[in-house]
Amino acid sequence: MNLIEIYINQVIKNLPVAEREEVKKDLNADILNMLPDDYTENDIKKVLSQLGDPEILADEYRDAKRYLIGPKLYDGYLKLLRIVLPIVAVIGAVIFILESVFDSGSINFVDLFAGSLANLVNAAFTAFAAITIIFAVFERNNVASPFKKKQWAVDDLKTSHIIAKPISKGEGIVSIIFSIIFFMILYFSPQLIGWYYTDNGIVMNIPLFNLDVLSRIMPLIILSLLFAVITSTLKIISGYWNIKLAFVNFLNNMFSAIVWIMIFANQNIFNASIFEKLSSVLDISIIRITGLFGIGIKVLIAFIMIGLVADSVSGFRKSVRK
Repeated sequence: MNLIEIYINQVIKNLPVAEREEVKKDLNADILNMLPDDYTENDIKKVLSQLGDPEILADEYRDAKRYLIGPKLYDGYLKLLRIVLPIVAVIGAVIFILESVFDSGSINFVDLFAGSLANLVNAAFTAFAAITIIFAVFERNNVASPFKKKQWAVDDLKTSHIIAKPISKGEGIVSIIFSIIFFMILYFSPQLIGWYYTDNGIVMNIPLFNLDVLSRIMPLIILSLLFAVITSTLKIISGYWNIKLAFVNFLNNMFSAIVWIMIFANQNIFNASIFEKLSSVLDISIIRITGLFGIGIKVLIAFIMIGLVADSVSGFRKSVRK
């Protein structure tokens, strides 16, 4: 793929699919007309430099020019909406669910679903309105986009097709949402994680964790989850794997491995009542139960290490794939 083809592809990727083929033909013809008969790569670079940043040129081919938020801010506006809206919406629903569970003695699942859905929509609409208003103000006052990139140069085209595998924004958003939900439950309501059983028709719960021990290591867990959220956010913003992002991903995985190994290796973090309940249900001695549990934890740690190492290696491989 030569520089002209790469440049044209960089332009049309910012256009609606229906317009791409026509723009591709017109732009290719325009570029060839601007070049001398026996052109060289330097001639191509000069022409492409005159045409400028592909994203800015793409805006000139767009049909509609009336806007609340102009082309200089629009890509950043959409990028921020895609990141913020799903996260805010899910957090709004989760907050409503947690409040309902702890504020009322009984749970009506129809009301819980309707209320969480209403909170989800309300949170998403509020975030949408706030971001739209902010960017509209930016547009009226000619403020630069918060996602402003470095000055474009023709030499960027030589590396644009080597940039590694793209990163799914949905994957990053889902990772952030689950990290936040997990943190909220672990920090505010760790007793929700446990063994549920019925006793005379009443739902009972034995917390999995020893809450006193868990509270002492909570700062380490918060740091780990914060690092994970930052890493996922960087993936969303970058959009493509690169060596720096792969290294950040590696550090995040290693830190996570250290934290979770420290947690699971300390058997005191688990509630002793869980072992007593297992012993009575399975009719096995507590010593045997704790021994089997210890083996299970070692297997879990091994799987965690294998998964994190594989993810780190995959990140580096994707960052150099052509």
